[in-house]
Amino acid sequence: MIAIGLAIGMLTLAASIKTGFWSFLWSGVGSALLSTALALVISEIVLKPLLVRDLLGMTQLRDRIADISMRDLGPANRVRWEELYSSAKDIDLVVDSPTVWMERDLERVVACASRRSRVRVFLPSTDGPLRDEVNGTESGLREAWIRRQNKHERAVLEVWYLKLEPTSFMGRFDDEVVVAIDAGLPIETKSKIYLHLGTEGTSDVQTWIKDRWQWADSDVEGTLAWASPKPLPEPAEVRKSLGTKLKDTGGPS
Repeated sequence: MIAIGLAIGMLTLAASIKTGFWSFLWSGVGSALLSTALALVISEIVLKPLLVRDLLGMTQLRDRIADISMRDLGPANRVRWEELYSSAKDIDLVVDSPTVWMERDLERVVACASRRSRVRVFLPSTDGPLRDEVNGTESGLREAWIRRQNKHERAVLEVWYLKLEPTSFMGRFDDEVVVAIDAGLPIETKSKIYLHLGTEGTSDVQTWIKDRWQWADSDVEGTLAWASPKPLPEPAEVRKSLGTKLKDTGGPS
């Protein structure tokens, strides 16, 4: 405020001199000082509070993202499907659209057959409108898994038919979860976005995720359609098992 008063004084002085060098000098300095003072006032009164509010909003958003262990949000091509499938040992998949899912993820699922893993795929009921899709998906998945499975690898696939119709895709990859959110406009080609979260933590979102998966961790409301053959034991495991049995029965060692 002092600067504004000083600037007004200089402009008043310049006006009293009317003409000449000094009038021009005081007028220029006074105008520059007044402009600077007004800019500072506007910054303090208007812009600074807005900046502080925005920074606080960004901080709260950052803290919220960290609190719910949010990894990403966007269309299907933003999800790191390859990394999720290849690194997880326990995979649970609730599939709402079998044909779309098969086109996107079949090869990634089948790749799990050549390493130690457990995959469970939950398909819609065969009594629903997607019956043909469901049957085709189960058949294609089973045949592809059998072709790829290493007979000695501890790889297990289970295909289930749920009693209820899933309303969206959900995938659990060890401690990572991907949930599809429908925009409510199925006529659009990209009507879904995918929320990728970690399951570790105690936030309201983690609690919600755990509630959604309770059914899969206890009694599945559905029918087991197919389970992959149990892998053959390794020769070393067979010899070890036989040696243990002989030892227990007092036979030759």
